Amino acid sequence: MIGTRAKNKLRGWWLDSATNEIDGMMDKLAEYGTGDLHEIGRQMLKIKGAYDSETTDQQCYEIGITFYALGKIQRIITAAEQDKLASTDTWHDLAIYAKMVLAGRAEVMPK
Repeated sequence: MIGTRAKNKLRGWWLDSATNEIDGMMDKLAEYGTGDLHEIGRQMLKIKGAYDSETTDQQCYEIGITFYALGKIQRIITAAEQDKLASTDTWHDLAIYAKMVLAGRAEVMPK
């Protein structure tokens, strides 16, 4: 069983981490926007022959994010193959990509 002190310590870390994540993501969003994510997803679906008039922007967006997330996952796998730990930055980016998908689904992610 986890004690109150340990729970509070984890909660504090989690809230600080979430604040740092959103602040960093907002900076990147202001700099880059999300257009590239939509377009990468759209092009990947076109290449696959799976893009049509019923394809949603959210589907394209998620495929684009998946493309970037796969790159991060590959970095993690490569590090493990070399008996190393992947960088904290790689894990951070992967967490951000997951949040971006969830924000898109909640319809709060600016386009």
